[in-house]
Amino acid sequence: SWTSTVGTHTITATATDNQGATKTTSNIVVTVANNQAPVAVITNTTPTTAIVGDVVSIAATATDNGSVASVEFFVDGTLLSTDNTSPYTASYTGVLGTHTLTARATDNLGAQTVSSAVSITVANNVPPTVSITSPANGANYTFPATVTINASATDADGSVASVGFYVN
Repeated sequence: SWTSTVGTHTITATATDNQGATKTTSNIVVTVANNQAPVAVITNTTPTTAIVGDVVSIAATATDNGSVASVEFFVDGTLLSTDNTSPYTASYTGVLGTHTLTARATDNLGAQTVSSAVSITVANNVPPTVSITSPANGANYTFPATVTINASATDADGSVASVGFYVN
């Protein structure tokens, strides 16, 4: 065993027999490099714009010249969760505001790297707008009447799931 230092080294072995004869091997050249830090990348956040209380799925990749020991997920610098196996994922329940997500990968020798930041926006759910387009207010009908009711609805921060019609 030899405890290495960083750099290029030449290794040989010499054998000596019981009568003092020796033989040395050919040179073996090895290079010892510093441990390279892993690479971490947040690859997906679903959804990218969320409503308060929505669960946001976060996915990351991490690679290393050795092996990845763990990936930690952070929201605004606070640890959210740790995943020790690929695929690396986390879930975040949205809180109002714009948030910064990062992932920190740690390799088998303790080297760490933090991913580039990804932003998500969590908003309050703005209610949709709706208006009755027909009949006109104050319209008159003769009994027995079939009244067709039409409405227009839009949602600024999502989509309209349904429109309900009510009489009295």
